[in-house]
Amino acid sequence: MQLPIVQPTPIVLKYGDEFRSCFKDCRQFNHFRNYLTGLMVLENKRMANIARCLLESADKTNLSRFFQNHHGNKSRLMTDGYSK
Repeated sequence: MQLPIVQPTPIVLKYGDEFRSCFKDCRQFNHFRNYLTGLMVLENKRMANIARCLLESADKTNLSRFFQNHHGNKSRLMTDGYSK
């Protein structure tokens, strides 16, 4: 059994704000931070498993919808991490 994700990891909290401007609102940014946290701490890194482990989201399809409908600044999201 996997432990629930209750907040982003300290490293995501520390460096995640570099990407804040890539998202239209705080909900999208929070989905991004939760996804990064899931990739870091969970053994099973599938999106469905990450969504199941999120405590703050009653609707487990939020993370999936975020990736299907994200219209933020994808080019900036991909290049910001490399330019810092």
